Order: sequence, then structure tokens, then C-alpha cells
Amino acid sequence: MLNHGGPVIVASKCLGHAKLSITLDIYGHLINEMQEEAARIMDEECWRSGNSMQL
Repeated sequence: MLNHGGPVIVASKCLGHAKLSITLDIYGHLINEMQEEAARIMDEECWRSGNSMQL
């Protein structure tokens, strides 16, 4: 569920974890991987469209 972008709280409830921290301790590495993938996709889209993000 998490590797498909599902909310951590929903995964935690489905797994029967008493605390969200349990889910994050066990599966937190997936969130880091998802953030890296999201950053890569955003970078590709910005370059493909010829746009640059302005802060």
C-alpha cells in the first residue's frame, strides 16, 4: 500500500498497529524511496516542459 502512495495512517490501521510510529519504524524506508522518486519525476517534468521552478 505504501509503495503505491497510500497514506501511512491507513496502512497502519490495516496492519493493526497500535501506533503510527510502529508502521513508520518498520516501513519508513519506503517513504524515503517515494520522496526520491517524486523528486526525480518532478525534475524530469520540469526539464521536459522547458519550465524552471522559481522560488
